[in-house]
Amino acid sequence: MLKGYQKMFIRKIANDFNPAVIVGQHGLTDSLLKAIDEALFVNEVIKIKFSDFKEKAMKKEIVEKITETLKCENAGIIGHTALLYKQREENPKIVLPQK
Repeated sequence: MLKGYQKMFIRKIANDFNPAVIVGQHGLTDSLLKAIDEALFVNEVIKIKFSDFKEKAMKKEIVEKITETLKCENAGIIGHTALLYKQREENPKIVLPQK
């Protein structure tokens, strides 16, 4: 589980990122999960944009399903964008700060 200062660190890194995946009207599909997993493997931190889900509860539910399925961390949901983080087991790009 990410701590507050680690989430802030990830938000700072991802500030200029473009969304890697867009969740549209079909919601969370197997192909979308695969795309998210591949993007996380390459980048470790990604943005997900919600185009059709405007309710906060729906976005939160979708992000929870993603984090459970892919064993990644939710670094925050800001507006219609979610930040996800998953450290690589070998050769991690991003090293989270520790206190």
